[in-house]
Amino acid sequence: MISVYIAGDSEGTRSIIGDGLIGLGCQVVAEADNEDAVNGYNQFMPDITFLDLAMPGMKEMQILKKIKSINPDAYVVCFDSFSDKKQALNAMMSGARYVVPIIIKFENGKFLSNYEGVRSDLIEVVEDYNKIKGA
Repeated sequence: MISVYIAGDSEGTRSIIGDGLIGLGCQVVAEADNEDAVNGYNQFMPDITFLDLAMPGMKEMQILKKIKSINPDAYVVCFDSFSDKKQALNAMMSGARYVVPIIIKFENGKFLSNYEGVRSDLIEVVEDYNKIKGA
């Protein structure tokens, strides 16, 4: 079973990712909502880490770079709700395998998201991880 750690400041976004991954047979080992994400990574040493690009205190990809300095082979997937292409490119250049866009909006009294698009991205991430690890 693939262990997953999710670090992001939005509970709704963490829930979308976590629920999607649980549905794919992954185990969410922990969630963090602040820049203490590095300590959580050290504690759990997950197979895959999901990291919010817009988390408060995350300047110039500091958290991603710290995780990659701890484990250069860390499988990190960034997610972003703002579709900031420059930040996404910086994440990829800093060692992220993927950047998953997550859109949550409030419309007609309901929260809406691009859940189906996210689910297809999560499937791709899990398949890529399994291919890399030879599973």
